[in-house]
Amino acid sequence: MFRRLAPLFAALLLVACDEGLSLGGPARPSASPSAAPSPAASGSPGASASPATPASTAPTADPRLPAEAPTIEGQILTSDPAGAGQLHAGRIQVSTTDGSNQAVVTIATSTAVWRQGMGGALARASAAELRVGQRVRVWAGGPVRESFPIQFDAKAILILAES
Repeated sequence: MFRRLAPLFAALLLVACDEGLSLGGPARPSASPSAAPSPAASGSPGASASPATPASTAPTADPRLPAEAPTIEGQILTSDPAGAGQLHAGRIQVSTTDGSNQAVVTIATSTAVWRQGMGGALARASAAELRVGQRVRVWAGGPVRESFPIQFDAKAILILAES
């Protein structure tokens, strides 16, 4: 059955892309030239990618985080640290609060991981600090593989303060 529907889904995806729509909601406006410097300007790895399924349309204000809206914001469902000899630092699966979107995120050794304190201040963190149940914002650092759940390599991860 899926094989018969696959061409239809592919055609719908192409139309959505041509119309500027994303699978996660309305398309985001492009950043203005007067916006804060992009991570590409600061030398951050993977800074040229743009997220495909934003969780929030509000861009971040902190220059240490990507200027665009996160690809997904939600709770970590699973956390899988990398084993010996692997080229990445681990993987997490994130689900939005309402469960409508999910993502499997590969964390590279170059992924910027930050922790938000109760007052909103950011502090450096590591992939080893990511735990099931934490709320996070994640930015894609390359192409988003359109599957369910979507899959991508993280450019940046923000661990949100617990409330």
